[in-house]
Order: sequence, then structure tokens, then C-alpha cells
Amino acid sequence: MIIGICDDEAAIRNRIMRICEQVLRQTDSLFEILEFEDGEQFLSYEGTVDLLVLDIEMPKRNGLEVKEYLQNLGGKTMIIFVTNHEELVFSAFGLQVFGLVLKDQLEKQFGTVLQAAIRMMNQYVLVDDAVDSRNILFIRSERVYSNLILADGSTRLVRTSMADLEQQLLQVGFIRCHRTYLINAKWVDRFNGKTVEIRGNEVPISIRKLAEVREKYRKYCEKNARYC
Repeated sequence: MIIGICDDEAAIRNRIMRICEQVLRQTDSLFEILEFEDGEQFLSYEGTVDLLVLDIEMPKRNGLEVKEYLQNLGGKTMIIFVTNHEELVFSAFGLQVFGLVLKDQLEKQFGTVLQAAIRMMNQYVLVDDAVDSRNILFIRSERVYSNLILADGSTRLVRTSMADLEQQLLQVGFIRCHRTYLINAKWVDRFNGKTVEIRGNEVPISIRKLAEVREKYRKYCEKNARYC
């Protein structure tokens, strides 16, 4: 696992690095931690980063600009924001954003959020022995087939019933929101009344399932230390 820490304050980077090392040693994971002084330096890095701990306010390129760039790129980098400004939480929200921690709460909160992010990154199911469930935005029933709508914009038709897929994916954050739709809570952007928005797609929610879906999503956020 490669973790990037992007913050213009060296003292904050050091605090985050110490917590990362403590958490990752407990998991017996192989890891590498990279430091970046600002968003521009991170964006010039040509390698890949699995998890990015990202400050919001930085010179040159701020954290929100970095987030937008990564989202438009369509990569898999997961983001944990750190900031001094709680009022920026809604601006920070995004498809690849796992959570947000206030800098004055780093020692109290960051380790828990990091552990939850690692658990999510390691939890997945191979659908049809080929498709990583983490890359599925949502699934639409097509009679005897199911159509997997993927994060890279492609689709894959599999001969597996919606009921079977629901059972396979229950433990990795998928929620049945409609008779013909199964959504991946990881990719939920927002709820809009009787629909849920997932990366520009409006997925219907059955009226009788509306309260249930919202509650399951709330529990998903709580379990994974996300804000929602």
C-alpha cells in the first residue's frame, strides 16, 4: 500500500506519518509513505498512490483542486482530508473522499478513520470471477442478466440474478434500492428525493424502500467512519 501525505506544514505531515506507521504496523501490511509539500507537487508525481491524506488549504494547488483532478481522472486513489476548517466539510465531499479529520483532533480521530479506510480498501468481491466489486457503481437487472455499471464508464453483462448478486455483495457495501437496482454505497454522491446520484447517474429508489435505503447508507457511513 502506498500512502501519500500532502500538507504544506511539515509538523502536520510528521504527526500524520507517525499515526500511519502505528496503524499500518498493526495490520502487518507492506507500505510506503510519501510526502508532498503542496497539491502541485503531488500532481507532478508520476507514480500511483492508494490513499492520499490531503490538506484543504495549501498554496499553488489546494486540496479541493487535487480532489477534482483525481475524480476527473477516474483513478482509485482514496482521500482522507485533514483541515483546520470544519465549515469546509461539504466542499470536501466527493466520490473518492473517505472522510475528513480536523487537525486539532488528529491523535484522537485519524487512526480510527485510517483503519476504516484500510478495511474498505481490502474488502471486495470478484463478480463473475473477473470484476472487482470496488469498481462497480451500481447494478441494473436485465431480466436473466445483470448489467454492471463500472467506474471507468464501461459496462459488463453477467448471467447472474439480482438476488444472487445482492447476497454476494451484501457485506461489501451494496444496497438494494429498487427491484431492478443495486447500488454501491462507496460511490454514492447524494440523495435527491426518490433517486440517488452516483457519479452523474440518477438511480431510482423504490418508495417503500426509501427509509430503509437511507438508514442502511447511514449505517454504512458510521461503520466506515465516513461522514454523510
